[in-house]
Amino acid sequence: MNPPQPPLPYTESGNGPQVAILDWTPWQTTTLADALTPSYRVINIQPPIPPPGEGQDEAAAQNTAAALAATLETAGLTQYALIGVSLGADAALRLALLRPHAVTALILVSPTCVAPEPPQTPPDPQPWQTPTQTMLAHPENPAHPPPDPARAAALAALSQQWQNANALLPQLQTPTLAIFGQEDRLIPPQAPSLWRQQAPNCNICFIYDAAHAITLDRPQALHSLASDYLQRRETFIVENRNSQINP
Repeated sequence: MNPPQPPLPYTESGNGPQVAILDWTPWQTTTLADALTPSYRVINIQPPIPPPGEGQDEAAAQNTAAALAATLETAGLTQYALIGVSLGADAALRLALLRPHAVTALILVSPTCVAPEPPQTPPDPQPWQTPTQTMLAHPENPAHPPPDPARAAALAALSQQWQNANALLPQLQTPTLAIFGQEDRLIPPQAPSLWRQQAPNCNICFIYDAAHAITLDRPQALHSLASDYLQRRETFIVENRNSQINP
């Protein structure tokens, strides 16, 4: 196994129950962190920059999870809710498996790591090279900020390293909410069913009029779902059954 990475850069804001956010999309946005800051202590962790040219390597994914754990321990977090967005959701899954007693609740937004069998070839990096066209429901919207090219390139390299995580789902015991945009073109349509069938304690939600980058397409809807789940956990689905699909 490759040596673990050092702790990753992060920002901190707010006070209250502890929430770690891995919003790993090509946009340098803090929308979700800003929305949660009035009620929570939020640690927003930046993605690693992987060495170029590496192929699929589950050890690299495990090293990233270990770096995340070290980062949160450095920040003084012992128990926390964990929110991962896009590739950050993939990392959050592995961190929850690495630190099951630390992660009290898991919210995965547009997770890319599960796909139908047989195992897929490494993901096409093209979506990360043209994220505005491939990750947004309305790329023509002038209100969307431009993606960060260097960040997009780093995430494209990261997406090439990690293997399909289907085999990990039965091991996930943390209460989990997986959120998908109904217009997401990066995630296979069968993936939400796989999460529901294979991951214990996993609830599924869809957000209308959103593609992969839900944090940009429907930020208020995402914040509403995330806040509700953080507050209600096990009672979330029962009490909100009629508002899941089109918040």
